[in-house]
Amino acid sequence: MKKKWLFLNNLSLKIIACVAMTLDHLGIFLDFYLTDASYEPFITALRIIGRIALPIFVYLVFEGCRKTKDIKKYLMRLGIASLILYLLIILTFVIAPNIGFEFGTGFFLENIFFTMFLLVLTYYSLFKKTRAWQGFLIIIPILFVVGGFIYEVASQNGAFKYATQFQGFIDGIMPQYQFEALIMFLIVAFSNFFYEKNVKKSLGIEGEQFKAVVDSDQSQIYRNIMMIIGTIIVSLICEGLTYVTNIGQYLINAEIRQKEAWFLIASLFIIFYNGKLGPSNKITKYGFYIYYPMHIGLLALIFMLI
Repeated sequence: MKKKWLFLNNLSLKIIACVAMTLDHLGIFLDFYLTDASYEPFITALRIIGRIALPIFVYLVFEGCRKTKDIKKYLMRLGIASLILYLLIILTFVIAPNIGFEFGTGFFLENIFFTMFLLVLTYYSLFKKTRAWQGFLIIIPILFVVGGFIYEVASQNGAFKYATQFQGFIDGIMPQYQFEALIMFLIVAFSNFFYEKNVKKSLGIEGEQFKAVVDSDQSQIYRNIMMIIGTIIVSLICEGLTYVTNIGQYLINAEIRQKEAWFLIASLFIIFYNGKLGPSNKITKYGFYIYYPMHIGLLALIFMLI
């Protein structure tokens, strides 16, 4: 029996995440330029709305891994997008100061496409490997997540003193939301793995029968709930970290961590996801790769001209 309340498809969630992300980045620009404290509640509201984006994008990456016919092509596409964004970040730090645009050196840019690349690599190494050695590829995401976290903590506390023009070379290879994205992803990925394993064992089915069960509304609801649980766990971790008195002062911007506790509001949209792709064409497939750097560039241009 179809669940009519599952009315959000993949494209719908992607649009919601893009809108939330855009509002979040608008809040970052406003926070950089508006010094009047009276704007702070409005800016904070934009940043909180922006927390909707990450859990949705993490979930859609998982869905992409689960359903793609060629995960290696998916991995390659994100790898290329990561490299292009890396080059754009470098250009931001090199060119912006020379044209009098100070925001270019003040915006802590990290590579969201690299985050997605690492998530897909994680999935591949855990669930799609065809040779034993490919399982060791999981070390790469772990190293970047741990290393990136250490780098940010050290940078936050003045451990790295390097020229501003070189910052982009390092920041551009840092995955955005290092541990937050990975924890969410691992929770939904492992829960789905054991769920599908149990379906095969208990029902003794394969092929089209198995696919019909795991793609049913009931199975989708289970995955939605597990993603929501992962989102809530990460939200609680972020909130809790800001109250650890012994190390709280050394965390990467405790104010940001408190905003990340609002990841959980993404659950209000994830719960209605039906697992369907929705309208599909090259624009919907590649549009986000173009939209991400484009919307930041447009916001930067607007604020530069104001």
